[in-house]
Amino acid sequence: MPLVDMPSLIECPEWNYRSAADSSELLVQRNRALLLWIRTYPPQICEILSRDTRSWHRDFFAGLTPKGFAYYAGHYRGENFPCLKEREVGVPSDPTLGHAAVTVQLEMKAFANSLDDIFRTLKISWGAQEVLFSREQKVYRTVELAAAAFADFLHIHPYLDGNGHMGRLLVVAILARFGIYPARWPVDPRPPGPYGEALKEYRLGNRAKLELFILNCI
Repeated sequence: MPLVDMPSLIECPEWNYRSAADSSELLVQRNRALLLWIRTYPPQICEILSRDTRSWHRDFFAGLTPKGFAYYAGHYRGENFPCLKEREVGVPSDPTLGHAAVTVQLEMKAFANSLDDIFRTLKISWGAQEVLFSREQKVYRTVELAAAAFADFLHIHPYLDGNGHMGRLLVVAILARFGIYPARWPVDPRPPGPYGEALKEYRLGNRAKLELFILNCI
């Protein structure tokens, strides 16, 4: 059999989904559709999809990956693909973000288990009588834990790109599990206002800004 040149094994292109034609319009359309669909999900589906966002990532970014690298969408760094297995990422504004590719799959399994704990805690909270735990307290507790999951997810940075989108979708799914649907928390584009500043403050230990930002989006 003749040798076949396989540049994808040694040449791994960067991925910027915004460079694809009509990406902005397409992602806004997908954002709108996804936020409508999630309102129809049974609570159990919100839990299942929160634990593993890869199907969401695959569908949301389908057709927006470099040619020949469709697997960039829907797979974690560290998975057994030529340009993901050892692929590292970094965020210049925060060098702590982006865990090593070799650890991502194990960390995402641990993250899924932590989400199970979050859902168990919130089910207890929402099951309490309102004379003991008001609806306002239940909503704030849900936002508090959704923000924590969001920050943990971004810290791992499991995808080559689109982590912010999936993190924001994760927040939507956790809130939707308990019948809360944010009016101003899009998956794409980034939410307006002090979103970036609130997220940065959260990483520094000031959690209130991000929690209040999400709460104000409801």
